[in-house]
Amino acid sequence: MYPTAHAHRNVLLLQQRWPRLCEQLRQTPSVPSCFRPTDTPEVTLVIDGLHLTSGYDRQAEARLQARMIPEDAAEAWVYGAALGDLPRVLLERPALRRLHVVLLNPAIFAATTNHIDHTDWLRDERITLHLGAEQTDLHRPFAVAPACLLLADEATTRLRDLIQLELATPYLRRQHARRIHWPTRLQATRPFVASDGDVRMLFGTHPDGLFLVVGDGPSLTEGVDLVRSLRDRAPVLAVYEAYPALCAAGLTPDVVVAIDPERPPAPVPPDTPALVPPLVYFPAVPPEVLDRWSGLRLVAYPQRPDHPLRPLQEAYPRGTLFSAGSTLHATTDLAVKMGAGRILLVGADFTQPDADAADEAGNLLNGHGEPVGTTRAHRGALRDFERYVLAHPDVQFINASRRGAVILGTTYYDEIAA
Repeated sequence: MYPTAHAHRNVLLLQQRWPRLCEQLRQTPSVPSCFRPTDTPEVTLVIDGLHLTSGYDRQAEARLQARMIPEDAAEAWVYGAALGDLPRVLLERPALRRLHVVLLNPAIFAATTNHIDHTDWLRDERITLHLGAEQTDLHRPFAVAPACLLLADEATTRLRDLIQLELATPYLRRQHARRIHWPTRLQATRPFVASDGDVRMLFGTHPDGLFLVVGDGPSLTEGVDLVRSLRDRAPVLAVYEAYPALCAAGLTPDVVVAIDPERPPAPVPPDTPALVPPLVYFPAVPPEVLDRWSGLRLVAYPQRPDHPLRPLQEAYPRGTLFSAGSTLHATTDLAVKMGAGRILLVGADFTQPDADAADEAGNLLNGHGEPVGTTRAHRGALRDFERYVLAHPDVQFINASRRGAVILGTTYYDEIAA
């Protein structure tokens, strides 16, 4: 027996079109709280204290959300079905040939089928339903049902993070641009760029080799001994922030990478010039960092086209490195472009155990299955890094420590060593 006539119609159609997904919906535990409020002019549902849609003008809300997708898009993605208003609005477009709807929390969609008739849009042959837990990446163009994003289940955490990161990126870039007066910074670093070398001189120099990429996460403390034991077998590429710790341990990396426009100069490198490794840098870094570096300096630019260093890049072309804001991204990409077949990640944690609760970034799971604190910046950097790893299946990425966040697409060093 079905609890409502709506449920009966919805389930029959779901069984017909997506039998496997329908069976998974059947097995999904019920949401703890779901009811229809009586104080709004339009029908909506409140689940776990959140309104799935507006209770006053659902159509206007859906049309606003749909503006994220170009009118002439032939294929599009919707994350979160809510009450079906967003798919309905998009299906009105004559140019649309395929619409993918991703369920970010199957229990919530199952709950809505008892109250809302979804068959009008589910019947449309252009619709394909997906479970969010089975999606490994974010597809574009897309639109989002905001409440569904907030109510995403644990199995969809990574996809939720990717969506939030994508939505926040324009704002974050504007904020980043405001923190630095770029004309002044470019004027200050221009003399260095004009005379320094090109990162491309390193590309392809170690084909199919093992590389150690050293980050500055908490696990670097325990990873120093591993770096020491492998120092003679593989090039060591370190983020600028990890350089002081390596120097203190008596270890000199082969290359140091600096990209952070707000990072103050690290402690002065060793006095002997021969021990100072090359510095690969984005010209965004403070000029003091470059002025104090007595070793070879090599210029690189961000791989993305819309960066504030474009005027320098046009005047002084150099190689590019991937980075979505993290020095670890650029350092890893340098290893790949130098020819890495295997990369051992040391201190690549993406966590901050003492993260301020006010950051509200929640926890990530570490390699022991334990929750560890993080920040929004670390969480975003992790998701971008995972996308990079998945985009390079020909490279084996090995995580030296289980202390940090799980990185999708990597294996653990202790498994290989065993």
